[in-house]
Amino acid sequence: MAKMNRRDFFKVVGTSSAAGLVACDPTVPAENIFPYVVPPDELVPGTPMFYSSVCDGCSSACGTVVRTREGRAVNVQGNPDHPTNSGNLCATGQASLQETYDPDRAQGPMDAGVSSDWDSVISKISAAITANPAGVRWLGRYRTGSLQKLIGQFVDSTGGVSTHWEPHGYTSIVEASRLAFGVAAAPRYDIANAEVIVSFGANFLQTWLSPLHHAKGWGKARGIENGPIAEFYAIEPRVSHSSARADTWYSTAPGTEAGVAMALAKLVADKNGIEAPTLVNYVSGVDVAANAERAGVSLEKLTALADKLAGSSSKSVIFPGGVANSGTNATDLALATLVLNGVCGNIDQTVHIGATSLGQ
Repeated sequence: MAKMNRRDFFKVVGTSSAAGLVACDPTVPAENIFPYVVPPDELVPGTPMFYSSVCDGCSSACGTVVRTREGRAVNVQGNPDHPTNSGNLCATGQASLQETYDPDRAQGPMDAGVSSDWDSVISKISAAITANPAGVRWLGRYRTGSLQKLIGQFVDSTGGVSTHWEPHGYTSIVEASRLAFGVAAAPRYDIANAEVIVSFGANFLQTWLSPLHHAKGWGKARGIENGPIAEFYAIEPRVSHSSARADTWYSTAPGTEAGVAMALAKLVADKNGIEAPTLVNYVSGVDVAANAERAGVSLEKLTALADKLAGSSSKSVIFPGGVANSGTNATDLALATLVLNGVCGNIDQTVHIGATSLGQ
């Protein structure tokens, strides 16, 4: 009889116990592990591979680095070389790995809720487009960069219409940019070097537009190591996750934010002597006192804020409304904030029109 030492005994007991537990546990699904028949040339067993990608969790399109082991993605982190998130990644981006291994995810193309194959689906779509090209509609969330261009080329080639829809509502910002500057794209707001930050309801530190980009800029603007700490003014009826951090909060009557923004634009334009025809046309007929009274904000407070925004050396950024201000006058508010940014000299400084990405 062969002898077994103490170490070998515990190895056998440990292995058999683990196998027995797995075999007896009905909650552990059975899995088949298939090795590569022909492994990729760059794959080295036991050595991770890294791939640069872009997060699709929201419209920010943050850069990611995906770590893989033997062809399987095992970790997702922010790309430190990407200008939008500079290496950071929010919880939604971190959870994107779970979507890859979700057992209920779509494994391929679906036709009326039933699994199909690509050839059949593409043939049906092609036939439908050929039969009624003018009836083509593309529905999806706001896109930027090359993907936005690709979608536009596809829709234009069919003669259809593209409709961008966002739960957090960016359509008003895009339309305001088109009206003010002829560019139908969401501006990029850069608060890293701002000395005065004014928000009319945008929850820019949590869910709005590009929260990671804004959070990094917020950290720099409010950090003592970068010079004077930026002042934050919130002008909105409610206190959001972002406005709760404001140094000063002006509670306005709901729906009057656009009038307050135009009143500030009028005050700043008069102080700075703005002569640009387009901006002058926007603010020429504004009744500052009437707008302030309608909003429930004293004229003295608006004048004091306008003095800060009109300073020749002061850098500022003005955010439009967010989800809470997505009513019928959402475009008016977004346009008013762009006009206010214009008279403050923020365009191409802290507010960039026609950026290729929401965060870059």
